[in-house]
This record gives sequence, C-alpha cells and structure tokens, in this order.
Amino acid sequence: MDNTWATALGFRALDAGVDYCVQALTKYVGGHSDLLMGAVSTRDVAAYHALRDTAELLGYYVAPDECFLALRGLPTLALRLERQYASALRIATFLQSHAAISQVNYPPRPGDTYHHLWQRDFKLGNGLLSFTLRQNDMQAIENFVAALQLFTLGNSWGGVHSLVAVAPQRATSSGWLLRLHVGGRTGGRFAGRSGAGTDGA
Repeated sequence: MDNTWATALGFRALDAGVDYCVQALTKYVGGHSDLLMGAVSTRDVAAYHALRDTAELLGYYVAPDECFLALRGLPTLALRLERQYASALRIATFLQSHAAISQVNYPPRPGDTYHHLWQRDFKLGNGLLSFTLRQNDMQAIENFVAALQLFTLGNSWGGVHSLVAVAPQRATSSGWLLRLHVGGRTGGRFAGRSGAGTDGA
C-alpha cells in the first residue's frame, strides 16, 4: 500500500499486515519540496532481498545528497505533521460550515463519511484535504483561486508551502475538485480577499 498520506506516524502499515509499504519520501519526510526520493518497506526477509536485487539490476540508487535531505526532515516530521493536521482540521471544519461549499473530503474531521474508518485505523492526520463548491463551473473555480491570499497554485504537497490544486472530478461526479495542502507557512489563518478566515490555522 501507499502510505505517503499518513506516514508511519499516522498508520503503521506493516503492523496492520501490509506486505509492502510504499512511501514518497519527497513529501512529508523530506518536508521542504527539495527532495525526490521514495521507499519500499517490508518485514519479509526474502521479499527484502528480492527488492534489493531488483533495484540493483535496474540501477536504482539514491545519491548522498538525497539521503541527507531525508535525514534532515525526519527530526521535525512529527512536529510538522501535528501542526499541519491541526491547521487542516480547522480549515476543513470552517469549509464544511461555509454556504459556498458543497462537500469537504477530510476523514479526520468528525462528520466526514469515512471518519469512522480513519478513527479506527489512524493515529494522526495531515495537511491534505479536498472539497467542491456549490457553484462548480470553471469561472467560479477561477474566482475562488484568484481570491486566495495564503494558498498558491501547485500540484505537489507534503512540504511547508500551502498550495491549492484543481482537478476534474471522476466517476459519476461532474465539475471540479479543489485540493488544499495546508503547509507550515499559512501565515496564521486561511483567508480569501473577502476576509473570511480561521485564526490560528
């Protein structure tokens, strides 16, 4: 399974019986948007050796600089995740109560459709959430994004920057999905030009 969203601090994948745990260390472990690195973990010794042999055959190696950046991020990982989780939870709660918002997707938020599963399996959340606007045409999306003061357009997540990304909804849904990554540099609040905000987030 891909455990990048939760990291091992939020969900102990191998303890839950997962055979292979994949994580993009580029995101929360690195934490500063300057690292390109990933990891695969397993407790099965034979599987470990098979992974190592395959990586060697394919020439998958990590440069010392990338290792240094990952190690640099580890000591502050818990602190960053806890703060980003707390801020994202406040923002998700604010958005859910806003008249312009149709749906908020953030399982750590009480009242979310999947909160019971998150509460059962996870110990920590993070800064990544998504939502839809009631007026869900592209012009409304563009107006919303243009009004943001503390979030800039960006597809990455897991670093210190607060970013917004826009994507078409999938399956039977239509319209657009807005995704926020709440970083560590939101300036203390979530705000648009209208002045609406959540102090402390």
